[in-house]
Amino acid sequence: MIPSINPDVSGKRGSWMVAVGLFALGSTVSAAVLGAALGTVGSIVKPILPSKAAWTLAAASAFGYALHELSIFRLPRPQRRRQVPSGWRVRYHPWTAALLYGTALGPGILHYIEASTYYLVLSWAFLVGDPILSALLMGVFGFSQALPHLLAGWRVDSPEASYRTGDRVLSYRALAHRVNGIGLSTAAVLTLFGTFLR
Repeated sequence: MIPSINPDVSGKRGSWMVAVGLFALGSTVSAAVLGAALGTVGSIVKPILPSKAAWTLAAASAFGYALHELSIFRLPRPQRRRQVPSGWRVRYHPWTAALLYGTALGPGILHYIEASTYYLVLSWAFLVGDPILSALLMGVFGFSQALPHLLAGWRVDSPEASYRTGDRVLSYRALAHRVNGIGLSTAAVLTLFGTFLR
């Protein structure tokens, strides 16, 4: 996604950072809206949902997807196999395009799912059953999607540099999957402890 957030024709680094900030804003807000919706639905079904069984299933799913991320075995990853429109970056001002991309990508449900941790975040947002807490949880998820742009892109000052940065970020994909696998394993254990020790 980094190459889609190009600097404007002035080539100023500050312009690109504004675009990244707008991407982060759109991603955070739209993910938080989805979180609030999941939390609201969760609060409605919470009284009739067997809590320990639901959290145990979430932990088992987290462990299963940890093995998936570590390439031990494959699990299905439900997702919408579409990408956001690439034409936005030429049709709109770079700042507008960045905001649109962030808003579309923030909730995660409108595009490819790259990391299986997404499913755990969704299940937690639902099982928490609190619109505010769920919005905060998903908002953090949405903001985390902008972190690669913020961390890797501070040197970007031209469209060419944004493409080079995007290629560099993609080169860490295998490492990211291993880190996600470890994170999901940890989350599975903590979820089980939290479920049976309270």
